[in-house]
Amino acid sequence: MTAVRDAGNGSGRRWRRGLCILSVALNLLVAGAVTGHLVAAWGPGFMARGPDMSLGPIVRAFQPEDRRWLMRELRDVRGQFPGDGAARDMAAQALIAAVGADPFDPAAVGLAFDAMRAGAEEFEEAVTTAIVARITGMDAAGRAALAERLGRELRAGGPGRR
Repeated sequence: MTAVRDAGNGSGRRWRRGLCILSVALNLLVAGAVTGHLVAAWGPGFMARGPDMSLGPIVRAFQPEDRRWLMRELRDVRGQFPGDGAARDMAAQALIAAVGADPFDPAAVGLAFDAMRAGAEEFEEAVTTAIVARITGMDAAGRAALAERLGRELRAGGPGRR
């Protein structure tokens, strides 16, 4: 009778071993598919859902000497806006205080964000004014070259995505 039981146990072990190998193979297949999807999604084009409409592409499209000129121009206006320097720090402290306040006041948080946004908008206006001034000083060939580089930047979706 022991011989019959041993034969039954051997086939049961083979069946369980085969099922275990199949389970591991399926798990590896699923893990590989998920990892492949994540790598593809988070690869070079991650978050490049459309053209970048910020000032980054135009600044990157400028030649190095044009970017240096822009930085020199903006050096004079830095610190004049709520989004820069001490005013930015004060707005950040106001936000921290509003978020941590008890009782919580959503309007105070909104006001802190409004102050930060106003400073950023004023600085962006200064940047765009300087960019337009630089482009205005270019000849037709320089503007055409800039337009070509800008098109490449927008199609590429940002730095490091070429």
